[in-house]
Amino acid sequence: MGFRISDFFRHSSLVIPDLSFHQRLILDVKYLTLCICTYTVFVLHTSLARDLAIAGFAPHLVLAGLAIVALRTSGNDTLFFAAVWGFLADCLSEGRLGPGIIFYSLAALILRQAATGWKVKMPWAYAALVAPVCWGAIVGNQILRSFADGMATDFALAALRASGSAVYTAAIVAAATAAWRRIAGHNPEAINTGTLPVSNHWRMLTE
Repeated sequence: MGFRISDFFRHSSLVIPDLSFHQRLILDVKYLTLCICTYTVFVLHTSLARDLAIAGFAPHLVLAGLAIVALRTSGNDTLFFAAVWGFLADCLSEGRLGPGIIFYSLAALILRQAATGWKVKMPWAYAALVAPVCWGAIVGNQILRSFADGMATDFALAALRASGSAVYTAAIVAAATAAWRRIAGHNPEAINTGTLPVSNHWRMLTE
């Protein structure tokens, strides 16, 4: 018997147990896709983010990827992957572990709740939502990390640098959302849930 990704998550609080074969297959593909996205986002951020800087402001590609994941997943999945990404970000940064986990999780929670409560659908609305959350995550992460290390932080300078990065990151999220909207056939439900619509004919065949 080989190990399946869904075997782990079906015994956790992330999913409902007693899944059918089709549901288990979808779950395996979903988490495999997120693992590939995790690797891709961190590789791009560490190797390409500085080269994409405009006027000294570089995008935070990890937060951009996190925002897209948070806006397209639901429930505990969002917080789980946000915490994992925060831990990986902490491992790649100098200082103690913890700030990334805290602020990435908070950012994902705020984005998901806001997108659900306000029914955000348009790309520009995603950008307006992501920009302040990204700014808070960057500034909070830097201040908490400096405080833990006993170092003084220039809040005004940190806020200024984070502002440019947050706007740049929000623009990337808006562009990615617009591209997905075009690929998904201008279906708002597909944008929010990450699933394409299923025809009634297909439902009849599977019932």
